[in-house]
Amino acid sequence: MRSYILKRLLMVLPILWGVSVVTFVMMRVLPGDAAMALVADTPADLERLRASLGLDRPLHVQYGIWLWHVLQGDLGTSIQLRRPVVDVLLPQFVNTLILTAGSFSLAVAIGWSVGILSAMHQYSVVDRATMLLTLFGISMPAFWLGLVLIWFFAYYLKALPGAGMYPIRGDKTLGELLRHLILPSLTTAAVPAAIMARMTRSSMLEVIRQDYIRTIRAKGLPEWVVIYKHALKNALPPILNITGLQLGFLLGGAIFTEVIFSWPGIGLQLYSSISGRDYPMVQGFVLLTSLCFVLVNLGIDILTSYVDPRITVS
Repeated sequence: MRSYILKRLLMVLPILWGVSVVTFVMMRVLPGDAAMALVADTPADLERLRASLGLDRPLHVQYGIWLWHVLQGDLGTSIQLRRPVVDVLLPQFVNTLILTAGSFSLAVAIGWSVGILSAMHQYSVVDRATMLLTLFGISMPAFWLGLVLIWFFAYYLKALPGAGMYPIRGDKTLGELLRHLILPSLTTAAVPAAIMARMTRSSMLEVIRQDYIRTIRAKGLPEWVVIYKHALKNALPPILNITGLQLGFLLGGAIFTEVIFSWPGIGLQLYSSISGRDYPMVQGFVLLTSLCFVLVNLGIDILTSYVDPRITVS
């Protein structure tokens, strides 16, 4: 196991390098650059600004300078904010973690429960209704669902806040944070919950049809023991895999959700940085989220091997 973990960690380096190259090139091929986004007054000012930002150098030289600083632990300075990228991203990443925790908890609770319930009542009204709801969940764009929730709960009912992490005026208490977290979490959890529900149902049905489950039922054990102690345990590996993928997606920052709800996370910052051609900020964001995604996948693989001893890692 140690050699496997070490091997996977060593693979992180070429993955991050490849991601950084692709991101670097894609940001440079977009129309305009950071100097134009800062709106220089004259062409001469524009050239001087490009020279001060190092944008007049060849692309490979710009990338080499940036990579050398990254290897020293320096992600650069934000062009827009004039602050170190690390100082900007880390506090916002904490805010994204809060949103991720709320969304992921809802997605797992709803997705796993609905999937198990649907599998237990295959082809029933409950099964057809829940699968129809998951189809809606997968199909609804986050920006549309977020706007609908804001209109209904924040504008029409005036029951929940529709923007920010805390009220503009008032104390920043845990209760206020949880109230502000409800609508963004529901919006972000819709698609992952639907995907988990469908995968859980499929995996559970495959296990429930096995002969050993029929034998366990024939012994007269309660249905909940059959489902939760025997069937779910053997159905977990694919469920854990899809759950880990959704966690990696959420850690990347739900951009639409954070923009719509003005949630001060890395997704909202990414939107602003791409609009302003803030190259160091975008590249730092991609490196951070790529690292999180790789580590989450590694953790899921290790957890799956412990849940199912038949799965070996090497």
